[in-house]
Amino acid sequence: MKQRPADEREYVWSEYSAEYALIWEPIYVRQTDKLVARARKYGVRVPDKPRDSSGDDNWEWSLVGSDWVLTNSAQERLNREIKDEARQNEDEFRKWATLAVSVAAFTLALASLIKNGKQPDPCPKNYYRNDQGECVFALQKKSNSQQSATLAPSVHPTKPSPTEPKP
Repeated sequence: MKQRPADEREYVWSEYSAEYALIWEPIYVRQTDKLVARARKYGVRVPDKPRDSSGDDNWEWSLVGSDWVLTNSAQERLNREIKDEARQNEDEFRKWATLAVSVAAFTLALASLIKNGKQPDPCPKNYYRNDQGECVFALQKKSNSQQSATLAPSVHPTKPSPTEPKP
């Protein structure tokens, strides 16, 4: 690929820079306004805008000439300070939230201790309560009538047994 001469590149940039500024400068102004609003929300000091149109280390006049725009170094500094303030605010919130949760947990634990809870079941070990509420031994053998009912095959009254002879 052939390199263009520096003069030709400068000419193309000079033709293009006006359209570039018309498109991007309003966006840069809006981004600066949002950044300044966030900085003021967190209490970060924003440098004052200069009184004349020459600018300073923090502000420069936009190419379109509609408003001031923060320089890159000032934007980086504000973003860093906003991040630090936001982290401090979040840490403060976490501290108070931890305190609130621990107080709530302590209150619930104390209330459960003070409250007269359920009494232990008077059934001895290896006993359980049946459907009628009586204490029944858990390892009790089934009675003969229960065993015969569970062991006896179910016989359908209308069908003959396969072991019976057919008439």
